[in-house]
Amino acid sequence: MYQLVIKNGFIIDGTGSPAFRADVAIEGGKIARIAKGLKGKQEIDATGLTVTPGFIDSHAHNDTLIFTFQNQAEKIEQGITTSIAGTCGSTDAPLSRDFLPENDKQLGTYGSYSEIYRTFGSFLQKATEVPQGSNILTYAGHSALRRAAMGVDNRAPTKEELETMKAHLRDAMEHGALGLSFGLQYAPSCYADTAELIELAKVVAEYNGVLSAHIRNEGNDVVKSTDEFLTVIRESGARGVFSHHKSAGKENWGKVQHTLRMIDEANEQGYDVYC
Repeated sequence: MYQLVIKNGFIIDGTGSPAFRADVAIEGGKIARIAKGLKGKQEIDATGLTVTPGFIDSHAHNDTLIFTFQNQAEKIEQGITTSIAGTCGSTDAPLSRDFLPENDKQLGTYGSYSEIYRTFGSFLQKATEVPQGSNILTYAGHSALRRAAMGVDNRAPTKEELETMKAHLRDAMEHGALGLSFGLQYAPSCYADTAELIELAKVVAEYNGVLSAHIRNEGNDVVKSTDEFLTVIRESGARGVFSHHKSAGKENWGKVQHTLRMIDEANEQGYDVYC
């Protein structure tokens, strides 16, 4: 007899196989057996319901809620057991160079936690101490790295400022960040040139991390912007994810056929690109 059995469910196991009816036995927090007629000390009747593996929310921003809504009911009630957060270049850590502890508005309700967000490492270290209702992996945000090194200036970084960004990124990767996210339609990430993106991406590649990009333009320049991110991936050797892939505006309909071919070609060349 197992600790828990989910009985009579319509099972979609995620392998691509046809759905089937069976019981799922849980022992020690893991699936122990899938078969019919299983018995458990606790049983859940799933008649008329579908049983699946937990869903992955591959584009999320709930890293900002780790300390305030840690039960993550909004995720669990949708069947989401893992979120990929810190996307679009936007993260609360590291704190901006211009942050003033007495100015809570820069961090909204998180002002009282300002020291937690001083670096991405300090944020992740504290986050691991807070039990969550759903798993989270998070990127470090490029906009946050820029703010920490040079504020919101619309210019290229100095050599020293770029090294500061790299140091913050290494700190993030060494404390468990998934990689680096770019938000190239948003300030101040949009102020970066391609050379800056490549230099930071090389740091991510050192740790076998992942790059995520909200690319620079999804309208008239979507092809050019797709090529830019693929160039960053090729030049750095890092894995890459287009965190949005679309053509905005009726005049650009159909361009995704071309950009998808560009992504396919990169993968055929041995790079690891996903969208």
